[in-house]
Amino acid sequence: MKKIVCGPENVKAFNGQMKELVPEFHALAKQLHAAGLINGLRGATLELPPFTEQTIAEQPKAAQYCKECGHWHIPLECTKQGATA
Repeated sequence: MKKIVCGPENVKAFNGQMKELVPEFHALAKQLHAAGLINGLRGATLELPPFTEQTIAEQPKAAQYCKECGHWHIPLECTKQGATA
């Protein structure tokens, strides 16, 4: 998985990737910066897609990759007796 870390040398590239991958967070960070609540995103890390079938196969537990949020989710089992999925 490729990662990009925000630093002085790649601010424009990092902002472009963040805006593309998580536009709602980019908008929030921009508002927080404009309000003076954060100095910036120096040190923030983005994990970049695409995720391959090999990456999916390497997961140690039965998990599903969510294309909407970009995270892995482990399905939870129902604790009710007699429940079926």
